[in-house]
Amino acid sequence: MNTNPHLVRGVLVTEMDALSPTPPTVSAQLAALRALREVIDQHVRYPAVVGVLGKRGAGKSSLCNALLGEEIAEVSEVHAGTLSPQELTVVYRQGKGLSLIDMPGIGAAEDTQYLEAPFYRDLLPECDLLLWLIKSDDRALGIDAQVYTELIRPFAEQAGVPVLCVISQADKIAPCQEWDWARQQPGPAQWQNLQDKVSQLRRQFDLVALPICPVSVNSPYGLLQLLEVILRSLPHQRRTQFPRDLSDRPAPET
Repeated sequence: MNTNPHLVRGVLVTEMDALSPTPPTVSAQLAALRALREVIDQHVRYPAVVGVLGKRGAGKSSLCNALLGEEIAEVSEVHAGTLSPQELTVVYRQGKGLSLIDMPGIGAAEDTQYLEAPFYRDLLPECDLLLWLIKSDDRALGIDAQVYTELIRPFAEQAGVPVLCVISQADKIAPCQEWDWARQQPGPAQWQNLQDKVSQLRRQFDLVALPICPVSVNSPYGLLQLLEVILRSLPHQRRTQFPRDLSDRPAPET
């Protein structure tokens, strides 16, 4: 695991820093996030690939855009879900950098055959780290449990790939009207509910050591911490030497 302590703010944060009721100012967070993007190639010594997985509507494409700092991944306000994989480069300099693979989401129960599709089995071995997204306000976690227990955890354990759990859309956790849009942070009750969500996921999925990072892409809340955790969790060297080509891979039928 990468334990390089020399990140932008001089210290490595923990996942719970994203739950602090008094985070830095919005402008300070955005400036630090931009600065960290600019030095990613100093912390990643190879072309690292991060796979982004989760149910449809979990906010995978929106999170990719937020980490990139620009609108590249396609996001639909009407139809939730990415239908084909998108590989998005955060930074790439002199053979070093970071790319995200925005993977098609799994929807309702009838879509769980995706777990057996070669599509996912082909993409996962190309990843050096996996981000597993769960919506903050989603109480129906049956599909999430199946994705984790039948797809993510077996692959991660067999291949030795680190996994980070992301609680997405933190601003939507109840009571959503309490979100402080002026300071772009959760209100007191939301902050407590985010802590409770972290505890629930640890208990329900037995996530003893898995980092859990709450974020909101509608604000910079938690994004800097997440990017820092990604950088420190990536392996020191690339897992696979095979070239990546997403262009001729069919998406799962919808």
